[in-house]
Amino acid sequence: MSGSYGLTRIGLFVSAKIGNFGASGGANLASTYKTLPTSTAGSMTDKSASVPRPAQSSAIMTANLGVDYNFSTNELIVAGAAYFSTPDGSLHGSYANNKVGNVDMYFSANSWYIYVGKPATPLSLSFQKGTFTGSATAYLVTGSSLPSPFQNGGSGLGFAYDLRGGTGMMRGSIFYAELNFNMGLKFLLQKNVYCANVRQTKDWYATLSVYFSASGRAGVRVGGSDYDLAQATVSANLNAGGMDPLYFNGTLSFYARILCNNLTIWYPETNCWWGGWHNTVLHCSTSWKSYTTEVCLYKGGGSIDISLGTKCN
Repeated sequence: MSGSYGLTRIGLFVSAKIGNFGASGGANLASTYKTLPTSTAGSMTDKSASVPRPAQSSAIMTANLGVDYNFSTNELIVAGAAYFSTPDGSLHGSYANNKVGNVDMYFSANSWYIYVGKPATPLSLSFQKGTFTGSATAYLVTGSSLPSPFQNGGSGLGFAYDLRGGTGMMRGSIFYAELNFNMGLKFLLQKNVYCANVRQTKDWYATLSVYFSASGRAGVRVGGSDYDLAQATVSANLNAGGMDPLYFNGTLSFYARILCNNLTIWYPETNCWWGGWHNTVLHCSTSWKSYTTEVCLYKGGGSIDISLGTKCN
């Protein structure tokens, strides 16, 4: 509260924890935040940075939230952060101190936004257990102004997620195998989008991208060396936009190598030359040379591409 003529500003700071309820981190918010931030100066898309976030505690999960309402300017700013880690650390936030990400909101008479993560700093979790690894990222942004890199920062809605992981090299007594994958989705609906290739500004335009890929191999280990029995890669991508101009593009591709190995062929090579008295004696020598080539039961791949319409660029 500030000013001499009544309530002009109010703030609320909350920290919730699951797990270790030690005295670290956001345990004493009253002493940490005795006064509100002195200013909300800055561009409309970074005003929430003026609301401090309590530090992470040693709990398994910590969620912090700061709320600031300015009665004189009718501005509401909300800033939150979340931290997470399992007791063994196998699953945790990907940022420093196991941070998962931020939530930022801003509301005023003329503008507003809600950012649950951002394209540059999405919500993010990482996983590692033995040879298994993985990660997940996501964001949801909407409002009268979208963050970079969206075109012109105009109003709209955008969300995306990305999942990826791998088994690492799994080994048995003689066999081994590994698998990796990546899948995700991106969607954007935005107002006043300019398409330079058709020289038009669209009131609303939506784009969608969906992707998936996987690769793996399996083989045997003999005499201290690995011999792949099979390798394969597959990927699929779908991109679409609309409504005007409307376009669609899809690609499906694969590649495989089955029972491939290097075959070495040895052959003799003889060189002869004249020497001796007046070069009347023929001399010859023979040495063994080798030629190595790869022999496969199957090796190859292919792709299918489909494109329709005109993309807005």
